[in-house]
Amino acid sequence: MIKGIQVLYHFCFLIFAISLGSCHPQKEYSAWDSVDSNSVFILESKNIPVLQNQIYKSFFLKSDLYISSVQKSSKDDFDILYSYLMKEDIYDSVLASNSLGKDYRITNRLLNGSKIHEIKSKENKIQLSFTYLDGIFVLSRSSLLVENAIRVFENRETRSFKMNEVLFQFPSLKSDQGNIYLNFKISDIPFKKASMLRSIPLINDLVSLSVYDIKSKGGFLSLSGFSLGKGSSLELFQKQKPVGFKIAKYVPNYASDLIHLGISDFSSFKHIVDSSFMKSLDVGNEIAFISAKNNGSLVAFVELKPSSKHDFSFLSEYNEAYFNYQIKSVDGEMLRKGFGKLFATAPFGFCTIKDDYLFLTQSIEEMRSLIDAVENDDTWGKTSDYQNFSENGLQESNVTLIFKEPDLFSKDQGVLSGYANLIDSLGFSNVNWVSMQMSALDNHFYSSINFSSDSLGLKSKEKTTNASSVELPSAVRFISLVKNHTTGSQEVLVQDSDLAVYLVSLNEGIIWKRKVESQIQGSLKQLDYYNNGKLQYFFCSKDKLYVIDRLGRDVSGFPKSLASQTMFSDLVDYDKSKNYRFVVSSINNEVYLYDKKGNNLTEWGPKKFDQRIILSPQHFKIAGKDHFIIVLADGTVQTFSRKGDRVSLFKTRSNGALIGDLYIESGMSSAVTYCYYISDDGVLVKQNLNGEIVSIENILRGKNSKFILKRIDNREGFFIYRIDTDKIVVFDRHGKIVFEKQNSGSTNLEFQCIEEQNNHLVFSFYDVEQKLLQVFEESGNNLIQSPLESDLMPLIGFGKTKSELIIYTTSQNLIILNSIRQ
Repeated sequence: MIKGIQVLYHFCFLIFAISLGSCHPQKEYSAWDSVDSNSVFILESKNIPVLQNQIYKSFFLKSDLYISSVQKSSKDDFDILYSYLMKEDIYDSVLASNSLGKDYRITNRLLNGSKIHEIKSKENKIQLSFTYLDGIFVLSRSSLLVENAIRVFENRETRSFKMNEVLFQFPSLKSDQGNIYLNFKISDIPFKKASMLRSIPLINDLVSLSVYDIKSKGGFLSLSGFSLGKGSSLELFQKQKPVGFKIAKYVPNYASDLIHLGISDFSSFKHIVDSSFMKSLDVGNEIAFISAKNNGSLVAFVELKPSSKHDFSFLSEYNEAYFNYQIKSVDGEMLRKGFGKLFATAPFGFCTIKDDYLFLTQSIEEMRSLIDAVENDDTWGKTSDYQNFSENGLQESNVTLIFKEPDLFSKDQGVLSGYANLIDSLGFSNVNWVSMQMSALDNHFYSSINFSSDSLGLKSKEKTTNASSVELPSAVRFISLVKNHTTGSQEVLVQDSDLAVYLVSLNEGIIWKRKVESQIQGSLKQLDYYNNGKLQYFFCSKDKLYVIDRLGRDVSGFPKSLASQTMFSDLVDYDKSKNYRFVVSSINNEVYLYDKKGNNLTEWGPKKFDQRIILSPQHFKIAGKDHFIIVLADGTVQTFSRKGDRVSLFKTRSNGALIGDLYIESGMSSAVTYCYYISDDGVLVKQNLNGEIVSIENILRGKNSKFILKRIDNREGFFIYRIDTDKIVVFDRHGKIVFEKQNSGSTNLEFQCIEEQNNHLVFSFYDVEQKLLQVFEESGNNLIQSPLESDLMPLIGFGKTKSELIIYTTSQNLIILNSIRQ
């Protein structure tokens, strides 16, 4: 009896407990419960996300909040997971009513009790995967991310992104376009330019765990918010005050990205910097690094205190004057060890000083290029493009990363490369600038990320072409681009068949006209003859050397009569001191060297050769010393010092005429100074000035292929062009195909490559026989809808800005100015 009462008692208690539990409301979940804590990017928004294609759209219904999280789907790839709340009956109706047509089918499978639906194409490729988790609708192109979402939901207390509670305590705007959460380590960034970031230990260890508000206006997308520095190298800046960003005035326009460290108290870094090294170097508030887009080499800037004596322990013997700078060699290993984690692991070899800033480069050529850019105001700080962008960012910071023309969103190798349509529709494939800045604030950091693009949120603008012309009395026989030193705009200097010379401006037409006694031979160059910032023009006619000013008048003492008829001519400024030399080659196979006043330098003789000179003599440097190289028709190569002493003599591998240009890569000795040239059958040779063959590479051949090597006109480097019966192929210096175009049967072609806006390259193919020009971007896309006709090889220049491309063509006595705007 008693036992029966006890059983009844327990049964009643169980019923009561169940009924009591049923009175509590069912637990409500958040869309965040399916988002992995390892997600690198999360967008939380009230708006339906911009989607990849039509398949997604029928699965997105109205909801209070949508979460789009970017997660790793493999070692080197990322994908997007979408999550939002949906009632179960609505989910059932969506699943029942969705019709995808005959091209798709839905398959189902189970994981830990949750059903995963996969939409597959005819080829059995998964187009979309989705599941339903107690009120949370989850979908992704990647089934792996959907599977992971199920596991995260089951272990949400330990795996959900909501674990980062501090982030969700920061204030955020309720009326903006949403919130963005970032969670990544610099070393995990999967794009090319991360190589520089990874080379600096302090930056490589930087972790960003941040929350941002979103604002967009007029081509700018700005994110502002807060970052946590705990457990990251960012902690080192926690007690530093933000520092002003002044370095932009020295950053050359060929730089593709920059790292800037703002340090208010350098002594506080003593535990990561060699203390004895610190005592010999009075570091100011800025340390910065840039990477050059054309070759990837690094440049460093270190601000010095005004009291610094510039007596550095890391200097070595080499010394060269360039402009008004002293370039010195440095012990790169000593620098690297001295700066510790603050400095790049790549060794620097040369330094100079400008306005209490120490410039450091890896090569002597890079130092000269840097100085050229600074002296010619060809820097970020001097461009309106950069200035407009920088105004949207922080004016003071502790850590700044800036990327120019980033490949982060490139269709081939960028993040989410499989989402080309999505990236394009948002305008991110055409981003010009990206910056990320962090400034210490209390126990965290105020953070800002900015994007700049003319097409953010819009489709890319179409290129438009307009044409105008200037008429001369007689047919054009010579044309050359020149610069207006007053306005900085480009003009052309022209000679017609009556031997009259004209200066022609895009806006003013013919500025002046004068006659010379014969046809201009060789090249035309500009010089600052009086060293006052005003430019003159140097050229040679059949037997005279001219220097004329901007008004068309002869500079005093010119023209000078030449002993032999001119074939090539060039201008040399050894150390940018404006103490010019004129190099003239004659049809009698002689090379003359004239001083600034046009006097023959007798130590040169001239140099006489028994073979035809096939290329204009080139000036270059070896270990800071000036040399000239002369190439003859039988393949003989001779180099001379600036005093006229022969330094080396050797023959090219082909023992005959070179095809196209000879490209010289200067080094610190003749053994590591290299000549690059190519034979007609596509053998690319690298040979040092001792005559030793360093490497031979057979460039990929096609149908009846002919090859030519051409230097880039306005920067270092070269490309190889292959002319086939059916196509034209462009190769880079490593033999990798850049792009290829159909050939309509042309065999006599001239090629040109110049650098356009933001390190973009422009290629032109000129058919000498058909007199037609084609112009392409580096991607191979046409810049002009149909070929342009021109009697002479056209010139490519720029308008008021580098976003306006000007192509100068000629037709009889007309100069036609074709303007291409983007």
